[in-house]
Amino acid sequence: MAQLGNLLVKGSSRFLNKAYFEDISIAGTSFFSDNISTDGTLNIGANKASNALLYLNKKIAIRGVDSWLRINDTSTNFTSGVYFGSSDVRTDKAFQVGDGGKYFKINSSSLDVNVPSAFSQRTTHNGGLISPTISSNLISFVKNGNTLPKIDGADATAILNELTVLSTLRAKEYELDHVQNLGGTFMVSPSFICTEGSTSVTVSAISGSEVTFVIKDNATLTKTEIATASWDLNSQIKLSGKIGNAILANATGTITKSVDTNNHTITVKVDVGSSTVGNFTVNTTYSGNQVSKLALMMFRNASGYRLGIYLESYSSENKKPVINIFDGSGTDPKVVLGKLDGTPKVNNVSPTGYGLYSDNAFLKGTIIATSGTIGGFTLSTNSIQNGTFGQDGSVMMCLGSNNSVSIGGSGNINGWTFTAGSKFGVTKNGAMYATSGKIGKYTITDSCLTTGGGSGCTGMGGTHAFWAGSDDSSNAPFRVGYNGLLYASSATIAGNITATSGTIGGCSIKNNVLQIANANINSIDAGKITSGTINADRIGSGTITADKIAIGDFTNYANLNEKTASKYGFTTVQDDSALGNPWFQLNTLKRDVPITPNAYEEYNCNGGESFKIEGEVYSTVTGKKYKESTNVETLQIGIGLYGKKESGDAYWLISYFSLAENNGKLNAYVTLDNAVRKFGINIQINGTSDFSGILKVRNIKVTRMTDNSLIVNGSITSNKITTDNITGTNGWINLRSGLFDYGNGKLKWDGKTLTVAGSGTFAGEITAKSGKIGKYTITDSYLITGNNSTCTGIGGNQAFWAGSDSSNDAPFRVGYDGSLYSSKGNIAGWEITSDSFYKDTDDYTVYVCPGTNNNKDFLTVHDKNKSSGDEWPFYVHADGWMHCVYGDIGGWNISDSSIYKNGGWKSSSSGSAYFGDYGLSITDKFSVDKNGVLMASDSILSGNVYLSDGSKNIGRFDTGTYNGIKGAALVSLIDGGYSALGNYNSSDNTVYIAAYAKNKKFYVPSDFYVSNLVANDGTIYVSSQMFVSKPIDTNNNTYIFTRTKENYKVSLIGWSVSNNIWIGDYGYGGVRTPASNAFITANNVYKTTSGGNTSLSDERYKHGFKDIPDAFDFIMNLNPCLFKFDDGTSDRYHMGFKAQEVENNMLNTIGDTGLTVKYNFEEGLDVDLDNPDTYILGLRYEEFIAPLIQVVQNQQKQIQDLEKKIAILSN
Repeated sequence: MAQLGNLLVKGSSRFLNKAYFEDISIAGTSFFSDNISTDGTLNIGANKASNALLYLNKKIAIRGVDSWLRINDTSTNFTSGVYFGSSDVRTDKAFQVGDGGKYFKINSSSLDVNVPSAFSQRTTHNGGLISPTISSNLISFVKNGNTLPKIDGADATAILNELTVLSTLRAKEYELDHVQNLGGTFMVSPSFICTEGSTSVTVSAISGSEVTFVIKDNATLTKTEIATASWDLNSQIKLSGKIGNAILANATGTITKSVDTNNHTITVKVDVGSSTVGNFTVNTTYSGNQVSKLALMMFRNASGYRLGIYLESYSSENKKPVINIFDGSGTDPKVVLGKLDGTPKVNNVSPTGYGLYSDNAFLKGTIIATSGTIGGFTLSTNSIQNGTFGQDGSVMMCLGSNNSVSIGGSGNINGWTFTAGSKFGVTKNGAMYATSGKIGKYTITDSCLTTGGGSGCTGMGGTHAFWAGSDDSSNAPFRVGYNGLLYASSATIAGNITATSGTIGGCSIKNNVLQIANANINSIDAGKITSGTINADRIGSGTITADKIAIGDFTNYANLNEKTASKYGFTTVQDDSALGNPWFQLNTLKRDVPITPNAYEEYNCNGGESFKIEGEVYSTVTGKKYKESTNVETLQIGIGLYGKKESGDAYWLISYFSLAENNGKLNAYVTLDNAVRKFGINIQINGTSDFSGILKVRNIKVTRMTDNSLIVNGSITSNKITTDNITGTNGWINLRSGLFDYGNGKLKWDGKTLTVAGSGTFAGEITAKSGKIGKYTITDSYLITGNNSTCTGIGGNQAFWAGSDSSNDAPFRVGYDGSLYSSKGNIAGWEITSDSFYKDTDDYTVYVCPGTNNNKDFLTVHDKNKSSGDEWPFYVHADGWMHCVYGDIGGWNISDSSIYKNGGWKSSSSGSAYFGDYGLSITDKFSVDKNGVLMASDSILSGNVYLSDGSKNIGRFDTGTYNGIKGAALVSLIDGGYSALGNYNSSDNTVYIAAYAKNKKFYVPSDFYVSNLVANDGTIYVSSQMFVSKPIDTNNNTYIFTRTKENYKVSLIGWSVSNNIWIGDYGYGGVRTPASNAFITANNVYKTTSGGNTSLSDERYKHGFKDIPDAFDFIMNLNPCLFKFDDGTSDRYHMGFKAQEVENNMLNTIGDTGLTVKYNFEEGLDVDLDNPDTYILGLRYEEFIAPLIQVVQNQQKQIQDLEKKIAILSN
């Protein structure tokens, strides 16, 4: 072994054995065939630092070319790569694979992957998987073996065969082929998606990880109820979508301001998470493509109740799943599908197991159940049953029972489909059995049905098939035997009787002909007489009406009946109130509905024929009557004959029903045009379009009449009347032309003029210049009856008059201009006499009379309820003298004790005056009370004024000298003594107190200077100013106070013998209350001692405690500033805030609190909160302390949390 201090080798060197160096520097190329050890530094390329190489096995392993240490980076390197074995690889900076925009980079704080990534094994993300943008092809979930899929037309950039998220997986959209969950909740609640591209979001506040967003969407936020939910204050929501650079996926929050339909906004506070909140800044607005796929879902309403559909898996019961549906009305779900344990009881039964629970169920289709209950009924495979089958109190419905039971007298049979107790049942063959009860009004017995009793009895069964008129069927006046034998003691039959022989009354039936000999026929249904004649002497009075006489073809040309109804578009609807006479309801409403096979050309005719049209209609049809109309109205329904003329032109003739409350009948007669050769029958809706409602018809009948056999509406043509006399009692005889003379000229008609002699009744307009109407005589200009005082007239010079032949002088007359004159009478209770106008009631009488100068009453009010002497509260004499108990005259209020103006006794109101029981006062400056006490402010008195107690003088005001006091203003003369108060010094306009006055009150109208004032037990009142040059000596609690407008004492300052001072103390009636405000007007207020300022804070004097909301937002939005006061004298800056800014910030965050104060200095000027000119805005700076402490506390908690996280990361 050789030891060398220094070895310099400039060329190539080869060491065949071991070499030991403290420091090695290699400038060229060196080859070592064995180990190299050094305790110092191995320096390769010492002289060529720009290109130092380290070869291993003749391959470049390490290069030092530039700022990078390059390992295995050449083409001749180790082709398999660099292998670290089981050792850790660590870097304190970044580890990166790839470059040029495609790389995988990781450092101590982040992982940056910019290449497609495949995770074939489970990947755990404890802190969440976050992407700065939403992209549908960001992550794809595929099964093993699948190729890279395309999503939205693009390759997926991340493939995870399996993804495990320990906390929460959030995504804006889901496209899942399979969902598997071992417990939890899947929720679908009322949601809405904001309009893409037209929605803006403004950040109004940030507190911790909570962000307050104001979302504006003009298209969606137009109403408070969206997606069946009311988006109200305090409702809990989830927010998803892109806002700026942040992605929110089901971020939870609350609505802090309901939908504003005027501004189309909603305000929500959402917890976006501590990692996302940094993306937002207060007062920043995001719009356009900065807001994308923004959606809100409400899962709890303002009452805290859940909404929507919840797919849940409970932790108990082996995690059995359930679907709950909530409507927001309470804690219990309205619908439960799945495990029912715990749902509310139904009919006092607690649901268990799997099934459906719901308040209501509407099912369209089949319900199949083989067990269970519905109400009190038990279900089986083929029956619903309550009680014991076949016994009283039970009900059973079945497909056909297999048990034989005797029910309703049936015998022991089976096959029952419906039973009620033991007395009623129906078999599956349709047989019904009943031994009691009723069918309609019929009583069921074992053998028959009966109703009524005695002569009103009707029955079926028993000894006769039918009977009526007796409880005994065998003796009933009407009875039908089981062999068809009918017995009737008397009968009236309407309709057809078919008989080939026999007799009816005095008529005999022979060879199918009814022969009438001497029969007395009271009435005949004229509609049943089809041919032949009836002699006039056989027709009794009133028995055949004219509209029943029809001679001609009685074929019904309207072809609408139960067999043809569907052919013409009608549905038959039975009428329970008229069995056998159904309605035909039109299925589709349209204008023209034919009820003959061919609407226009079904029947041939010669033209000019007359037809009778009859029918009934029920209609609620509405629509447009004309095409151009915009109104929808009730439309008429008609039946018409539609025809074709010889020329081929269409022709129609329609008669309309007269509807009254939807129902109407038609009985009309029409005559066709002479040129019509073919016709059909139609029903018409008299309108054009927009038809709605119901149309039903029945008994439609159109028959052809023989010419001139019948005119319209029941009138019989005169050539068909063969009697010499027509007697009419309640109607008119219509004469189209010709002559008529009735009653020996009392009623005459010559074809043009009708003359009436005697009395008559007319309808319509009558024109006459003479004659009479009743007792009124007709003239050219008026109607008049009576004369002189009994005369009454209409028209002429007056519209109405009475009591004189001359309308202008009548004692009662009404002019055309509405003026009324009446010499006497009554108008609304006011009686008119020749010299007065009065109204008399039970309580009072009011008179108005002309009045004279002899004090005759002109206007009086008499109160009947008052006692004698007080019953005339008001009267005015003709000479102007007035008496009034109370009221108002020219602003002077009159009461029973005073007359006053503008406020009353000693009022401070300007212009007030009072005279009454209290005395005399003019405003509050001058008064003399009822005791003679005079008070005058700012008054000038000349000469001496004496004060008296009624028996002697007790004092006086003058300018003399008394008791050594010169110029005394007040001299007391009590008990012969002299004492003066108010020595007046004219040179300085000052009044001095120079005498001791114990237990007296001093009213001083001007400035009051006191050199030494002692008031042991009295009170000093000062109306203006008082200046005290020496301390006020007192041995009791003392106050200097004023009075409020309510006459309450307000202490300006007070002090007590216990060394306490009060300022602004408000006292009245022994109750101490603080004054509204206390103002100190001074440039500076100094405190000269070390004592503290104390604010009332006892919790016993407080209530309504709650946390301060949004304290952080409030503090962070404050704008501290330097400022100078406008009236400042030092020209120095002060520190503080702008009160208006603080108020706006407070209202938008914390809410309205006592932090701000509105006040003014001007007495009598009220603060108007809506008018800033009436108040000064101030701040209570001590109220900044509480929210500031809360913010500091929260920040300290955040600092402590961050310190813990830093400590964890540092370890």
